[in-house]
Amino acid sequence: MRNNRVGCLGILAILVAAAFIIQYWYVIVAIAIIAGLIYWLSTKSQREAAKIAAAKKAEEAELDRKIEQLRKYKELLDEGIITQAEFEEKKSSLNFNDLRF
Repeated sequence: MRNNRVGCLGILAILVAAAFIIQYWYVIVAIAIIAGLIYWLSTKSQREAAKIAAAKKAEEAELDRKIEQLRKYKELLDEGIITQAEFEEKKSSLNFNDLRF
């Protein structure tokens, strides 16, 4: 059965690693900074895509709301509750021109 002692080679490896870290700490920090920058840049495009998708979804929801409101006004017109002039006024107040298709 093998024992769990580190042994001389294990201690030597730990000492060499510690000496390397102490001697070249600035290289390790630079690598960490570069890795963080690469990660931030790679996720930046994902964040921008998510923001664009959210804006598009909000715009579609606004269009759906306006279309539903126009349908309700049309029903009121068909039932004779509002006049054609009132319908046209309500329709123009919805302002479909500001939406991009």
